[in-house]
Parts: sequence; structure tokens; C-alpha cells
Amino acid sequence: MRIKIEVDDRKLRREIAKLQLKLKDFKEALNLIAEEINEAINEAFAAKKSIANVSWSPWSETTKRVHGTRGSLLKRSGRLKRSIKVVKKNSSVSIEVRSPSAAVHQFGFPGNKAWGRGSAPIPARPYLPIATINDLHPEMVDRIEDILAQYFEISD
Repeated sequence: MRIKIEVDDRKLRREIAKLQLKLKDFKEALNLIAEEINEAINEAFAAKKSIANVSWSPWSETTKRVHGTRGSLLKRSGRLKRSIKVVKKNSSVSIEVRSPSAAVHQFGFPGNKAWGRGSAPIPARPYLPIATINDLHPEMVDRIEDILAQYFEISD
């Protein structure tokens, strides 16, 4: 007895070829990821909430007394927001913030002293979609995974 099995793999070969093309030119996916990161940052400033949907702490009474209530949280002068750049390179996307106060606002500064005197802790007001200095927030990771799944047409 002889059994002959034939497999028509033309469709599979076409799909592999399309996938190889997408892997060679990853620019479109990186553009989508950069746009999503920018959107998350803009959403944080507009809603005054972190990517985890946690509202920013309001100004302290001392801050209101010294600086007034001109502007809004993290947007008094606009310098911090203007210093944020989402940078896309050939194979990566990064977030650069060139404000000296960036880390203080993102992570807080519990040991802050008011003009070198009494305790004046600055609460964290996360505006970047990161969990730590080197890790994206899980919500941002999920968004990027969704983008890549769509880009590569992957379904669960």
C-alpha cells in the first residue's frame, strides 16, 4: 500500500514573504508606536492622570501661596511638556525629557525641603507611560503589543 500526501504551501509561502517584508521595513510599526506614546503623554497632561488612571495630587497650600494658582498641574509655564520628545530611530523608539525637574515630577521627591528648611515633599505626578526609569508601564506594553499584533496581523 502506498500513501501519497500533497501539501499546497503556496499560501503559507506568500504569508511568510509578506512577514519578511514587514520585518525588513519596521518604520511603519515604529511610527505607530511613537504616535501611541505621544498620545499617552498628551492624555496624561490633559486628564491630570497617570497612564494607570491615577489622578495627580493637587498643589499643596504652600505651593499655592508661593506660586499662586496660575496655570495647572505640571503646565504652569509649559516647559516640562515642551521638553518631552518621543524619538524614533531605525529600530527603536525612546522618550527623552530635557527638563531638570522631569524625574521629580514623574517619581516624586519625598525628601524635598522648602528652601532648605522644613519638609516639603513633592508627590509623584506620572506623566510618562513608564513604571520605572527603564521600564514601560504595563498598560503601555499592552498598547504596543496591540499595535504589533495588528501590524503583523496576528490574532489570538
